[in-house]
Amino acid sequence: MSLKAKIVLCSVGVSLMASTALYAADMSRDETQHSVRVRYTDLNLQRHSDVARLYRRLNIAAQSVCGPRDFGGYRAPGYGSCIANTVRQAVAAVDSAALTEFYEGKVSVAQSGREIALSR
Repeated sequence: MSLKAKIVLCSVGVSLMASTALYAADMSRDETQHSVRVRYTDLNLQRHSDVARLYRRLNIAAQSVCGPRDFGGYRAPGYGSCIANTVRQAVAAVDSAALTEFYEGKVSVAQSGREIALSR
């Protein structure tokens, strides 16, 4: 077997192992409860700018809870749905009409296809 063929087979093997590990990591993420405390006592939820600030904090916390977005260039399975579910639950837990309205506006914009996805 040529060296080039061995390198290709090794690369395929590593990719398969990585995808299996990612799947296992995603499964264990669902089984383990993670949480992050988000403080907002410094915010006035009667002000739109503070509602937007809290929404950003919730998104950042969701990213922390859901783990890394990708592993070695491969997008983590279930990451997007984890973020969406975590933010939805957090908004419900805050129980603020202004935050709920802000969140629903963001969700409807995303569903209408007028929002673009940004990546780093």
